[in-house]
Amino acid sequence: MEQEIFGFKSERWRKVLCLLGYIFSIGLLKLLFYWKPELDVWCHCVPCNLADADTILLRTIVSTVYCQL
Repeated sequence: MEQEIFGFKSERWRKVLCLLGYIFSIGLLKLLFYWKPELDVWCHCVPCNLADADTILLRTIVSTVYCQL
């Protein structure tokens, strides 16, 4: 089984934009992020090296797993 590891760092302005998206979509965006947590990571965070990451995305051939540090 092959596995890829990606590091992401949260950014405040992205969180604010997502919060506005939650409000304007009447919570549907939050529901989408609940079903697809990798979309949540991609919208809230920017890629970085693993040493600086506060969120890690693990991708295997079978599925994707989200881990918050």
